[in-house]
Amino acid sequence: MTVGAVLTPWGDAATGLPGAAPVELEPVRGYAKSRFGPLVFDVARRCLAEAGAVDGSRTAIVLATLFGDTFTADEATKGLAGGGTPDPVFFFQSANSSILGHLSRAYGITGPMVCVSGVADLAVEAMRSARLLLDTGAADVVLVIGADLAPNARAAAIAGALGLSGVPAGDVAAGLLVRRGSSAIDVAPFGGVPGPLGWLEGLAAAAGAVEPDGDGLLTDRLGIRVVERRPERVVGTMPVAGNRQDAGFLAGGATAAFAETLGSVAACLFAGEILGQELSITHHRVAAGGRVTGVCVPVFTGIDVATFEVTVFDRPDRRIATARLTCRLRRTDRRSAK
Repeated sequence: MTVGAVLTPWGDAATGLPGAAPVELEPVRGYAKSRFGPLVFDVARRCLAEAGAVDGSRTAIVLATLFGDTFTADEATKGLAGGGTPDPVFFFQSANSSILGHLSRAYGITGPMVCVSGVADLAVEAMRSARLLLDTGAADVVLVIGADLAPNARAAAIAGALGLSGVPAGDVAAGLLVRRGSSAIDVAPFGGVPGPLGWLEGLAAAAGAVEPDGDGLLTDRLGIRVVERRPERVVGTMPVAGNRQDAGFLAGGATAAFAETLGSVAACLFAGEILGQELSITHHRVAAGGRVTGVCVPVFTGIDVATFEVTVFDRPDRRIATARLTCRLRRTDRRSAK
């Protein structure tokens, strides 16, 4: 089985990019300044959550990046150029591999960890590295992550001087989790899929083309993926493609099913059995393409009933729908709830 992570552009530099996170990514301890670490960690978290349990000792990570964490590297350089000592946070963050160490500790991944860079067909090279790890028996699972920040002045100057193409227009990351025995994944070189994601277009296209395993569930047919599930927040994504109405926009019924799915997942975190009782949804705008993201938060959780609010976005700060779902809970215990 292969798992494809949705894109996670983030911040002002993600404006206009497909898959932009509508809410700020969760902070990663020790990565207070740069977006690079949180982007990589978010893609890894999503891939691993979608894939289920993996053997950390037989799992490898390949991190591909054109420029790496340019923000942190420049901050460290500024400190040295000014005759000072760089902040220790900048010092360790400036190495692209530092976030892999954090992933290793967080998820118990102890297999090979590889960082690759280059000036051409970086996504293709990353997938070749992953296939080599699988074919040689070094790992049973490889998590391939591509990430880059919007080019700062130095990165833009380097790209101009070297005539580099394929530089992403914003902060973006994408990933694939590949298991031994899975079918080969064809990742197109960035020259074959031009777009604002630069060299990441090929990896993003491959991630989006992965068909989730399923048994005919509605969530499989709609392409719904839950990428974060916690009692205080459940987040999911759904493609517009395949879920349109006749006018070419995202169908309201698909949006309602998406919202109810996220609310039901959230309710299951509070009780062993649930039954949806009432769903209401207000449609504010249309979505024409890309993916929509839903964020579900509890409004009330009692002993026998819970109500959740789901906001659906098609890009940061652009809400297209608001839904409210009330579920009957059947708890396995009778402990008091909030």
